[in-house]
Amino acid sequence: MYHKGIIYWWRLTSKWEISDLGEPKYALGIGITCDRSRRTISLSQTALIDHMVEEFGQSAAHTVDTPMVASLQLQRPDTSLPTPPDIVSWASRTPYCSLIGSLMYIAVATRPDISYAVGHLSAFCNCY
Repeated sequence: MYHKGIIYWWRLTSKWEISDLGEPKYALGIGITCDRSRRTISLSQTALIDHMVEEFGQSAAHTVDTPMVASLQLQRPDTSLPTPPDIVSWASRTPYCSLIGSLMYIAVATRPDISYAVGHLSAFCNCY
């Protein structure tokens, strides 16, 4: 008895010229690892995450077990008060919205564990 995949493959090759490149290793920047004996597929974005760490200057940051402190209460700054010059300088050289967008892509694709923290931080894109 034929496996369904073989039948679909045969149908495709009967109409179009197709090359078998083997099992996928990467797709859209996502690493793919298949373990047939365990019947598992693992996805990772290690290369993209490493690139982001470098791009956003976080190479010296330390790792943590949780993506966000559970009791963290973020507040919007009081706009009636002047912003300190060091904060203005930091904000001008920090691509916060780009960082949040990159983290959202990672959260949707392979890291749902950071979704809540990234969503919470995304509410502050206009006043980080």
